[in-house]
Amino acid sequence: MTQGGRTWPKNWYSGYRGHMTLRTAVEQSVNVCAVKTYQQVGPEFTIEQLKKMGITTVVEDKDGANDLNPAALALGGMTKGVSPLEMAAAYGIFPNEGLYTEPVAYTKITNSNDEIILEKTPETTEVLNEGVAFIMRDILRSVVTNGLGSTASFGGQPVCGKTGTTNDNFDAWFVGFTPQYSCAVWLGNDINIELTQGSASAARLWRTIMSKVCAGLPYGQYPSKPSNVESINGEYYIKGTYSKVALPTSETETSSEIPTTTVPTTTVPSSSEPTTPTSSPTDPVTPIILEDD
Repeated sequence: MTQGGRTWPKNWYSGYRGHMTLRTAVEQSVNVCAVKTYQQVGPEFTIEQLKKMGITTVVEDKDGANDLNPAALALGGMTKGVSPLEMAAAYGIFPNEGLYTEPVAYTKITNSNDEIILEKTPETTEVLNEGVAFIMRDILRSVVTNGLGSTASFGGQPVCGKTGTTNDNFDAWFVGFTPQYSCAVWLGNDINIELTQGSASAARLWRTIMSKVCAGLPYGQYPSKPSNVESINGEYYIKGTYSKVALPTSETETSSEIPTTTVPTTTVPSSSEPTTPTSSPTDPVTPIILEDD
């Protein structure tokens, strides 16, 4: 799109790379794909999902500065920002099979006689279908194994997560999780001062913290692939959402049906599955083909 006579958004790399899968777009932090996805789902759905995931800082006031725009809802440039605590809790949805768990500071406090003084059981809410959560978790895993989040990886656990950097390196993020814990790291200042490094530095700090938190724990496992997830052409989909547009010609040439949606595919069809597992939503998510141009 054009903003003030200039093409927007830009990516961290120069130029554009055309069609790509959602997985590749997330691995490489492709801004154009994020904005195009937002344009298809709209601000109402996006805000509804953010609120379900525990984000409380969305500004909806139409009379002043607000977050009803792709810069905020697709790329994260929100008016009041987001706290690391809320980000860590939101990312916990993906390894927890779509369940949001309220963050708490304690679960039980006892006195010297082992009598319970205070007790807190965190509330849980289903936000995503377990299949959607599985798929998104798998994509976040490949961000670390194949994408820009590789510096967060450490040998003790299968790390999943996502980097984030604002314009001029004012903010640097890495938010991720292991099978046991989720954690968010933000680097920045109270006023906009350019950092000397971006999100790779946040990912390294995340690794330093989490490798110590997880020290001594057995290697964790994420929940297995749900029954409503299938693998086609080496990628995961919720059953029934894979468009015939992406099937090999021999399978579609006799069909006159025109699908209403298209699917991410840039690879030669194969029966292999992605290298890691993932999840899906309560209402089937429509696969979309993303184009970085």
